[in-house]
This record gives sequence, C-alpha cells and structure tokens, in this order.
Amino acid sequence: MAGTTLDPVATRFRFYQAQVVRARRLGPTMTRVTLGGPQLTAFAGGGRDQSVNLFLPHPGQAAPVMPVDAGGDWTLLAADETALPAVGAILEWLPTGARARAWIEVPHVADIQDLPAPPGVEVTWLVRGRTPPGSGLLRDAVRAARLPGVVPYAWVAGESATVRGLRRHLVQERGADRRRVAFSGYWRRGASEDALRGEALAGTAA
Repeated sequence: MAGTTLDPVATRFRFYQAQVVRARRLGPTMTRVTLGGPQLTAFAGGGRDQSVNLFLPHPGQAAPVMPVDAGGDWTLLAADETALPAVGAILEWLPTGARARAWIEVPHVADIQDLPAPPGVEVTWLVRGRTPPGSGLLRDAVRAARLPGVVPYAWVAGESATVRGLRRHLVQERGADRRRVAFSGYWRRGASEDALRGEALAGTAA
C-alpha cells in the first residue's frame, strides 16, 4: 500500500473478500465473529452508525455468488450523485461478461466521471443543470428507457422519493421481483439530515 492514496469515501462502498479468523462465544445467544483478509487493509470505517452487508456462500460454494449476469440475467443500476461512490464501486466490481445498464444523475457536466466497467455495461449520465435535485429526472429517465426484458436485479440509491418511485415502477410496471430490487434513500428533498434523524428517533420511540 506504500505510495497509494485511498479515497476514504469510495473505499467504504467497495466489495471486500474476507475470511473468518476467529469466533468467540460471548453468551448463550451471542457470538463475536472476527473477519480478516488482505483486502481489508483498504477498508475505511465510517464512524458511528455504519452498516456492513455480508454475502455468504451457500453449501458447496467456495465464494458467494453475487446477483449479477448469469446466462443473460442482467443488472440495473440507478443513482444520483450522493450514491456515486457506491455505484462506481459496483461497476468496477462487475465481472467480465456481465451485462448492466446504469443511470447516474449529476448536477453538472463536469461531474461526469470515467468509471471503470467491463465491456457490455452501458452507463447513461443525466446532467441536472438548473433542475432542482430530487425532481425526478432519474426516475423519468429509467421509466422512459427501453429495457432488454424483465429486470432480474436492480440497485437504486439517492433521493428517497425518487428511489421509492423507481422501486414501484420496476415492480409494478416492469415485473421485477420486489425481493430483487435493492433500494436505499440517502436523502429526502426538503428535509435536513437532522430532521430525518428526528423522524427516525420518533419512529423508534413509538
């Protein structure tokens, strides 16, 4: 790693291979599992209230099989600039031969990046310009697109209302399996982070 500068935001959204290095029983119902591996040297913690998704292999698998292209299954990605590090990491991770279509909304043409991706991946950049963020540009672009068939797997992240609208569109109008549409509202138009945290706390208290 000497001489390498890591982006602390982008590295949080990478896929990492890890192995169980030890497990210790903490009580009758709790076990602490410690993961390790060479790739984790690049892992950047996000401070408090962070989450990590684990993909585990099924019996007989040496490694987990990720939900990407498998014999003509393909992947749909949609994100705004707040999810750009994550979608960039996903595109870079896709294996050779994977088929995917990605729509990425950014404020300005200068925000367009040359994201590494294997051949067969089509990336469409949507420049918002003077259009207010969260106005549905991303949602409308995906709804108007001609897709190669039923969406086998989709990953959608960005403004909360846009993400929910895209999920409804994919499930109700495109026939996608709702269990195969991963979605995450990173922010909501008209609401500050403090307001969203307050709503979450109120919901927890209720």
